[in-house]
Amino acid sequence: MPCTPAFNTRYTGENDAVKTDDPRLEQTRNEALKKAKEYQNLVLAVNIYYPKLDKSLNEFLDASGRKYGEREPMAAKLKRCKEEEPEQIGPADWKVVGAAVELRNELDHRNDPVQVQLRMNELRTAYLDALSPIQRESEKEQSDAHIAEAAYQLCIGHFVVAAETVEASRKDS
Repeated sequence: MPCTPAFNTRYTGENDAVKTDDPRLEQTRNEALKKAKEYQNLVLAVNIYYPKLDKSLNEFLDASGRKYGEREPMAAKLKRCKEEEPEQIGPADWKVVGAAVELRNELDHRNDPVQVQLRMNELRTAYLDALSPIQRESEKEQSDAHIAEAAYQLCIGHFVVAAETVEASRKDS
């Protein structure tokens, strides 16, 4: 009698084993590879743009004359930025920034796939809400990695413009 794996109660012998040329095996493998690649692209996008967001916050705080610590958490920096009330950053933009930071924290600290997807959905919603109707239409079907990248770019852009505006107003006065 053949040895039966404990995890497969339907295993009745050698004829039940999936052959390496079984199309179901290849389909499952391709689906798993696609999901892994999508996840890698999301992680890569967040890991590339998060430090750039941090740098843009620092530049805005510097331009505003606000002190911050080099190792100060992002949440504290965001609070200081909000206190400055930059007119270039509206309520919808702050939601995008918050969702982007939450996604990064989920990826970096907990990495629970269900929670990552929830955070990604929150970022997608916040990002799409911050766009014009025409922009929203062209972005809504994009991949998670594309949305994350675009959301971070949007946030970074707002802080760069806010910093430039503060610096220009200081030079004018």
